[in-house]
Amino acid sequence: MTDLNAKIINAGDVEAIDAMGTVYSFLSTTENETIAQFTLLAGMEVAPHIHADQDEFVYVLEGQVDFLIEGEIKPAKAGDLATLPRGGAHAIYNNSDLEARLLLWVSPAGGYRVAMEQAAAVPQGDIETIFKIAAENNIHFLPPSE
Repeated sequence: MTDLNAKIINAGDVEAIDAMGTVYSFLSTTENETIAQFTLLAGMEVAPHIHADQDEFVYVLEGQVDFLIEGEIKPAKAGDLATLPRGGAHAIYNNSDLEARLLLWVSPAGGYRVAMEQAAAVPQGDIETIFKIAAENNIHFLPPSE
């Protein structure tokens, strides 16, 4: 992690990490926050999970997604912001036929980026290892609902 410095982060200088089939472009990581842009392909999801010690904000740049927030599905389109307080279960589903581009902001940074970097080394489909990495970084995936 780095301290925040005044600067312009050029698109070509952004580190991209492919974690679980989704590419996260990390724009900034300091001790206070992690900001990343990612594209959720049609039919993909970020499974239900809880950040025990981080607040998360997700801004829809393009497309539309459905958020699971407090047990309810809530649709969001370009220009909408989801606020996801720490300790609350949430998920993101792209139920459309088009990709959705999202801007993610997690505060404080915690282990979010570390978890994504570690997940990038895991073979596609090894969900057990992904869940273990997430838990080690205080992000807890919920068991699939029946």
